[in-house]
Amino acid sequence: MSDARTPESDDTSQAAESAEEAPESEVPSDEVLDEPSTENDPGEEPRAAKPDDSDPDHEAVGIGVIGGPPTTGG
Repeated sequence: MSDARTPESDDTSQAAESAEEAPESEVPSDEVLDEPSTENDPGEEPRAAKPDDSDPDHEAVGIGVIGGPPTTGG
């Protein structure tokens, strides 16, 4: 006989994968879940960086170049 525990027999080895499997003390109430986030006030949301309006030094034209010099495949 062995004293080794398997993940199936050790209740503390892994967190529950769903609320149905989690202990009641770890599941937030419906009231808590319905509350809006209080991390940031409206207007304090992070903004994306403004795009650089400078002209690009190249232009992508798909996978290959149409009308360009032929190349030898390798």
